[in-house]
Amino acid sequence: METLTLEEGQKQQVSSIIAKTPIFQALKPELSPQLLKVAEAVQYDAGEVILKQGSPSDSFLVVIEGEGAIRIEGDAGDTELGRIPTPASLGEVGLLLK
Repeated sequence: METLTLEEGQKQQVSSIIAKTPIFQALKPELSPQLLKVAEAVQYDAGEVILKQGSPSDSFLVVIEGEGAIRIEGDAGDTELGRIPTPASLGEVGLLLK
C-alpha cells in the first residue's frame, strides 16, 4: 500500500467517481469534494490483500480505478467468489462505527 498525494485535476476526478458510488449518490454534488478533505488516497499493488475476513472493520474504501477480487481461503485453497468493479465501496460498517 502506498499513500498518494492527489493533484487538483486528480481530486476533481476522484470526487466525481465518489459521487457515482452508490452510498454517496444522494449527496449534493458540491459536497463530494468535502469528502476528500478527510480522505486518504492509497494505491494497492496487484494481488495485495486490502481487507481480510475476521479483521476489524476500521476503514471505508472507494475503488476508483481497477478492480478487486473477493476471495476465501479454504481447505481446497484460495477460491474467488466475485469481483469488485469501479466505482464501488467497501467497509461501510467501518465508516458507521468510527
